[in-house]
Amino acid sequence: LARKQGKKLGIVTTADVFDATPAANAIHTQDRGAGTGIVDQYLDDSARTGLTVLMGGGRKWFLPASVPGSQRSDRNDYAFSSTDAHTAEIVKRWGATAGKLDKERDLIADFKSAGFAYAPDKTSLDAINPLQTDKLLGLFAYSNMNVALDKIDGRRGKKSGVKGSVVDDFGFPDQPMLEEMTAKALEVLAHHKNGFFLMVEGASIDKQAHNMDTERWILDTIEFDNAIRVGKSFAEKRGD
Repeated sequence: LARKQGKKLGIVTTADVFDATPAANAIHTQDRGAGTGIVDQYLDDSARTGLTVLMGGGRKWFLPASVPGSQRSDRNDYAFSSTDAHTAEIVKRWGATAGKLDKERDLIADFKSAGFAYAPDKTSLDAINPLQTDKLLGLFAYSNMNVALDKIDGRRGKKSGVKGSVVDDFGFPDQPMLEEMTAKALEVLAHHKNGFFLMVEGASIDKQAHNMDTERWILDTIEFDNAIRVGKSFAEKRGD
């Protein structure tokens, strides 16, 4: 769609953005654990994939290795080799960026330099004017975002234990709901005359079901349904 029709790409997830589902829409790798290499490709190959909106968790991969909280490392990075037949083909045929081992890269700064508006929390996301923004990066947690139940409890001031709410405990109390991310992504992508493809993932339905945490996976299913409603409403208004 990007190469043949000039369409833009948007990726929105409640997971860490290096996770399998978001990454599979924009990244070439056989290693789903290569967090540093995956997030580097998001930007370095964005001219080829059309990536215009990227939102979710995973800020730890975007911070230089010397910054507290960063998980950037040469061990989870990679560079395509010109002497290896398989990776050389990826660079040659696709025109992908070869990449390099650069654990001290400030990837948020590089996204900003490439014209992306950056939102670290819901407040800053709300403040972004879609009429003045055509590229958007949102990173709302170090790893996976908080689940819907905990975000809702945080907004309602509901406390859990002596330390406060779950979102307070993890240090990211101002995270957007999935439907709020979806709405902003659609507003930004709607500028593009050739259209777009937007992938929206409610990632923690699965993750909380693995934990057998019924209350949390049910609330995340409702959050996902709200995001579907936003998408359907957009499509109905567009009519195209």
